[in-house]
Amino acid sequence: MEVASHFHRVILDSVPHHVAVINSEGTIVFVNQAWIEFAQLHQQKHEWVGYSYWDVCNQDQTVVSALTKMLQKQADSYGYQYHYHTGQQQRWYQMSAIAIDYHGQRFAVITHVDITEQKNAEEEVRELTLLDSLTALPNRRHFTQFFDQEWRRGIRQQQPLSVLLLDVDLFKQYNDTYGHQMGDQCLQRIAALLAQFAKRPGDLMARYGGEEFVLVLANTDTSAAEKIANKLVNAVLELKIPHIAIGIESVVTISIGVATLVPSQQLAATELLQRADKALYQVKKHGRNGFKLAQ
Repeated sequence: MEVASHFHRVILDSVPHHVAVINSEGTIVFVNQAWIEFAQLHQQKHEWVGYSYWDVCNQDQTVVSALTKMLQKQADSYGYQYHYHTGQQQRWYQMSAIAIDYHGQRFAVITHVDITEQKNAEEEVRELTLLDSLTALPNRRHFTQFFDQEWRRGIRQQQPLSVLLLDVDLFKQYNDTYGHQMGDQCLQRIAALLAQFAKRPGDLMARYGGEEFVLVLANTDTSAAEKIANKLVNAVLELKIPHIAIGIESVVTISIGVATLVPSQQLAATELLQRADKALYQVKKHGRNGFKLAQ
């Protein structure tokens, strides 16, 4: 029996994850070597056997309640993810618990697995799904999520929300004249400039599709939105990207439709976008290289 017990300890000590076993009172009766080494690394030098697991989890009532149900035979397993600060670094862990019955007693085997790399990979994938691959700006999906969020915030706070819908003038002709590679570079230069105009947490500049971009400005009234639109038009002009097909200016220009509303339960969020789109159409219709406020 002693040989078997030693053999089981050797096995558990070879596991790289942190393992602890608690009894029906929540008292730790076993920890493996990985648990001890992690604790020592972070200056936690308890004599773990006999220590309360409730103190390990800082008396987190959600965890305590879930494990108590397991130990009272009301559940067989439990798990959750949490982050842990190690100095300047944040690590993510998956805590899993499984109930076992041994010699008429109830125990829980608890493991803590470092899932930081998995979490980082998930975050990278999430970011890739929300970013436009050409311009590195937020894509339309990201815009939709952000816009809906700001619309709801505007309803709660009754603050104006402005949208600027931007279009690169005669971009098809630019591609026809200079080629698609130069067209991509043109969009990248413009996108890098436009990104500088989303300065606050409630601002977002996104690629709306093709040569269209959209700027969301939270808590921004018509007057402030108009000033930003004017700056955007002039800033793109100052890039001086050659465009011989455009006429007098001979450089790339943009047109902008500007719309501002105080969000309301009686209005659909799309109403603001539709107004900006109509204003943009009017700019394109009457000469481009400018902006117009929605009526």
